[in-house]
Amino acid sequence: EFALSADDGLVSMQPSASLYGGSFAGDVTIEVMGDTAALSIEQQLSTIDAMPLVQDLMDAEFLTGTVSANMDLAATGANLGEVRRQLDGDVSFALADGAWEGVDVWYELRRARAVLDSGAMPEREEPARTPFSEVSASGLLTDGVLNNEDLIADLGFFTVTGAGTANLVTDAIDFDVVAAFVDGPELQSDPAMEGLAGNELPLAVTGTMSSPSVMPDFGAMIGAEVEAAAEEAIEEEREELEERLNDRLRGIFDR
Repeated sequence: EFALSADDGLVSMQPSASLYGGSFAGDVTIEVMGDTAALSIEQQLSTIDAMPLVQDLMDAEFLTGTVSANMDLAATGANLGEVRRQLDGDVSFALADGAWEGVDVWYELRRARAVLDSGAMPEREEPARTPFSEVSASGLLTDGVLNNEDLIADLGFFTVTGAGTANLVTDAIDFDVVAAFVDGPELQSDPAMEGLAGNELPLAVTGTMSSPSVMPDFGAMIGAEVEAAAEEAIEEEREELEERLNDRLRGIFDR
């Protein structure tokens, strides 16, 4: 249901409804100016079923779970394509208890580790998917491109923080994130991965929303570990030298 008012080319709606297992409400204003229209949207979505929503909006089936979102957007255009390219405003969303279908981050991590260690490639018997308990982000949308600085995700075997961009026109994504490994059954299930609990791994996430590419940089992680170990050794040596110097000074002043 929605309240509707129209006056001299200005249409204002306040839609609210149960939709995709959840609900949405807000304000939509359309001002017609010749061959173009100015659109403004303020919407709140609550616990919407992500799969049918993404299927209807993007004709794809790559996401399951529930999504809640807040949008405050504006655009001007003569058709839907122009409106998408000119969308500006603020967006925030949270996904819960779902999966990214078609990509298996756990498998890709194990495969990259096997390449680094010159070990045997892991096997995957089940369809590619990445379950998550939580994914959230917010950002500023400019000309249809979302700029994000606060991505957070919990995938069970690691948590993710990072930043990047998502292009709503081309569906392209480009994120640099850091994953912190969390000890648990999944991490312990692979001997090559079980010792990584607490370690941080840089990831580059590119491609598209429906077909992302996840590139783990184990080399950078190992390099950081080596650097930290070297700094620790230097600190221990410095402390030892200071202790020897203090012993000598005490010997001089005790004479």
